[in-house]
Amino acid sequence: MTAQKQAVPHTNPFIYPGPVTGEHFCNRQREMEKLLQHVGTKPPQSVNVYGPFRIGKTSFLRHIAEHEGPARLGEGYRFLYFDLQGYGDPDMLLLDILQHLDDNAVLQDPVRRRDLYMQLRDIIETSDRIIVMCWDELGKALEKPAFDADFFDFFRSVGQSGRLALVVATPRRLAEMAVPSGVDLSRFFNIFIPLPLSGFPEDEARRLATGQCYQTSQRPELPQEIVEQILERSRLDDGTYHPLIIQIYASHVYEALRQGETDLERAWENAEEEIETILAPPRRPSTDRGVTLQVEQPASDTSYRWAATASKAFILLTGFAFLLTIGVDPRFMALVIILGFLALVFGAIWLLGPE
Repeated sequence: MTAQKQAVPHTNPFIYPGPVTGEHFCNRQREMEKLLQHVGTKPPQSVNVYGPFRIGKTSFLRHIAEHEGPARLGEGYRFLYFDLQGYGDPDMLLLDILQHLDDNAVLQDPVRRRDLYMQLRDIIETSDRIIVMCWDELGKALEKPAFDADFFDFFRSVGQSGRLALVVATPRRLAEMAVPSGVDLSRFFNIFIPLPLSGFPEDEARRLATGQCYQTSQRPELPQEIVEQILERSRLDDGTYHPLIIQIYASHVYEALRQGETDLERAWENAEEEIETILAPPRRPSTDRGVTLQVEQPASDTSYRWAATASKAFILLTGFAFLLTIGVDPRFMALVIILGFLALVFGAIWLLGPE
């Protein structure tokens, strides 16, 4: 596709792939209204922000914690942001939270988790401001056995004081999240109100692609036909538009125009290659002496359904053969034993398979 040569501002306003906050943050007004309504109630309610990979959860949480939350709810609230994928165990996170809440906190040496819990409870429950903790990448913490039921039960308990609200980001609703350790966290999950984060509706997508989010001095002026093509290429199956895809396409095309190029085919191709790389599903690497290994994923329970079906069938046949033994011929007892044995074998395979 070619475009007429035109002058554009020198600074490329389309920002990616890092978090976008402050004056560069665009849209999500509907979601922010809902979240702040829940957090701003008395007592505050905790919220689970969930959405697919790279849909903008980190930008959303950081913008809430660093800008929108304090500005909208005022001095009666204190917002904190923590990226949980950077914490190897609860003690690191608890210490960080404590230091953010009280610079003068006195800790015994060695630091015991029980003491951290006690100090945090006292600080939060006696605070003159409601604490809103934004936890990004909660799913990463759920994968680590060190984050046990006691850790989550503590924050659930403190939240009942009415002085703490949690805003957590996950790829799926908490009710659908798997906990590899098998610990039952349903009581903790149940305190959250789900808030989905999906693609932009068309009005917000067009606002981003046309640069209406930016100040007039920074506003890009992309040709209308290019804006329409960006929207067409970034449209998702559900009819919404992926914000990061819009940013990548717009950035590449804008840069090509800034360089005075009229043939934009290469810009579209570069954008598509980058989109494929950035939006590739994340892998779970395991490192050994600096070498990255691919971790084998657990087998699906689909392959064990045949064992469950066979076990149920043999149980039914065993009962039928037993009835024949009583009512027709005692020699059917051998068949009862054989079918019963098969039922036990396939039942064991079924029960020992993945949950």
